[in-house]
This record gives sequence, structure tokens and C-alpha cells, in this order.
Amino acid sequence: MRTVRQCVALLAAFCCVSTFAADGDFYRLFQVAATNEPGGITSPLLVDTNNSGFKLTNALLHLEALKPDGEPSGIRLGMSMERVVAQWGRPLEIQPQWCMQGPCFLYADVMCLFKAGSNYVSAIRTGNLPDLARTLPAWPTVTDCVRKLGQPSRRKDYAEWTHCYLVYETPKGGFKLTFSGGDLVDIDWGPDATK
Repeated sequence: MRTVRQCVALLAAFCCVSTFAADGDFYRLFQVAATNEPGGITSPLLVDTNNSGFKLTNALLHLEALKPDGEPSGIRLGMSMERVVAQWGRPLEIQPQWCMQGPCFLYADVMCLFKAGSNYVSAIRTGNLPDLARTLPAWPTVTDCVRKLGQPSRRKDYAEWTHCYLVYETPKGGFKLTFSGGDLVDIDWGPDATK
């Protein structure tokens, strides 16, 4: 009897998922899947394990574009899931809750976090920069970034850890560049980035 109930529940969820996919409403499709797959979403309607290309390559090759836009490769804070997917494609993986916060889309080199209980991007953080570093002819250093972006709004150096933070605030938001040993290791966009 239990197996029959499970099959009926899965069939109902699949029908809902198929209906939402036909409508193109990615967020509602996500909500159904998050209820049924709380540990990590694997539905091929929501994730694309072949979408392994780097999203920030052009942003790092043309650093000066980061400052006026305040957005990496066409993604900005407040965008909907549908708009993110239209720009970057379906993510490699979706976590319904990331570090006790909202949903997170994981791409090869970047994470797109959404505000809990909403359909809006709340933060963008780089993920796997070492793999991206191998694809670029030269990796950005502190000097490169300051030369291309100008003086930051704030700078903090930690000599004991060979770390450095450059914070840039723009009318459209802000972002923080983190360096270790003089090389860029992380980029954050969002409210926490400029603190």
C-alpha cells in the first residue's frame, strides 16, 4: 500500500512539474522540486549537468566592465530565476537552502543565491576560481584590478595572511575582490560584499 501511495505522489508531482515546465515558470517548478528533493535538486527539468562552461571568463578578461555595471556577465541582484536561466542556462546543481539561507544555483565558477522564499537574486559569489584560472592567459592581480577598476572605495590588507580586500561601491550595488598572495581568489556581489 505504501508503494502505491509513493507512486501516486511521484506521478502527481511529475504532472505538476510537466505543467510548470510547459508554462516556462521556472520558479514554480523549483518550488515543487524543492518540496520533493530537499537535499539537492536533480530534476533534468531544472539542472543541466552538461552546462559546465565558465560564466565569468569575459568579466575577468574585461575587468573594467565590472565597475559601471556592478553585475557579472549579465546577471544582477534582484533578477528572477527565469532571467538567470535565460542568461546562463540551467545550473549544474541547485541547493534548495544554501548555508541556512535561500536557494542557490551552482555553476562551474559561480554561485547565484536567491532570497529565501522569493524569486530574486540576493547575492552572487564566485565558486571555483582555480579551474577558471587555467582557462585565462593571465590571472588578475591586485595591481591589474586597481589599474583597470581605479581606486577602490575601501581597501584592507592583512599582511600576516597575505590577504587583501578591495571593495567597490557603485550606484547599482557593490562588489568585493579578495586576493591571496596578490592573486584574485574570490568575488562577491551583494549587500554583504560591501561591509
